[in-house]
Amino acid sequence: MSFFAVVVMVVIALLVIIAINLVYQHHEAKEANRRKELARQRAIIEESEDILSQAAVLPMSNALLQTLNQRILDALKTAKQMSPASSDMDSRIAQTMAQLKGLQDSEAGQGSIDLFQLPSNEKQTLVLIQTLKKLKPVLRNEHNKGRINAEVFTDEELKIDKLQLRIHIEVLLNRARNLVNARQYGSAKMLLSKITLALNNQVLASPEYRTRMLAKTNELLDTIEGSKQPVESNKPKRADDLDELFQPKKKW
Repeated sequence: MSFFAVVVMVVIALLVIIAINLVYQHHEAKEANRRKELARQRAIIEESEDILSQAAVLPMSNALLQTLNQRILDALKTAKQMSPASSDMDSRIAQTMAQLKGLQDSEAGQGSIDLFQLPSNEKQTLVLIQTLKKLKPVLRNEHNKGRINAEVFTDEELKIDKLQLRIHIEVLLNRARNLVNARQYGSAKMLLSKITLALNNQVLASPEYRTRMLAKTNELLDTIEGSKQPVESNKPKRADDLDELFQPKKKW
C-alpha cells in the first residue's frame, strides 16, 4: 500500500470521527434543550398549582381560576409533546381539562376581598405573601400573551394590591397589639402610625375598611394613653423646704 493511500485512509477516518462527534454533540445539545424546556414547563405547572392551593384562603375569581388551570393545561400538553412516553401526563391532562370544564360551566370562585381574614399562623401568612408575589407576574405574563382580557387583568391586579395592603396593615396591627400587651408602648405607637399612613391610600383602602381599621388603631392608642401612670418624684420640692424654714418655731 502506497504512502498516499495510507494518508487518504487516515484523512477519511478522521472525517468520519469528526462527523460522528458532530452528530453526537448535536444530539446532546438537542436533548439538553429538551430537558431544559421540560423543566420550564414543570416549573410553570408547580407555580400555578402552588397559587391554586391558596384558593381557599385568598379570594380568587372564576376568571382567575380558569386562567391558572388553562396555564397548567397548556404546560402539560407542551410537556407531553416533549415526552410522549410519559403515561402520567395523559391522566393529568384529562383531570385538568375536567376541572377547567367545571369552572366554565359554573360560577365557582370568590371575587370579593371583603370576607378575607388574615390567618392566625405567621407561617401561613408568609405563604400568602409569597403567593401574591408569584401571582402578579403570572397575571401580567398571561395578559401579554392575550390569554386574559384587559378588564379582568386590571381587576385582578388591583385586587392583589388591595390584599397586599390589608395583609401589611393587619400584620402591623397584630404586632402592635402584642407590643401593647408587653407594655412596649413606644414601639407600638410607631407601628400604629405606620398603619394610619397606609390607610391614607384612597385607592387600595375602601372607606369601610379604613373606618374599621382606624377604630382598632385608635382603640390601641387609647389603651396606651390609659396605661400611662403619672411619675411621682422622690425628691422633696425646694419650695416646700423653704416654706418649712420660714415657719414659726414650735415651742416645746
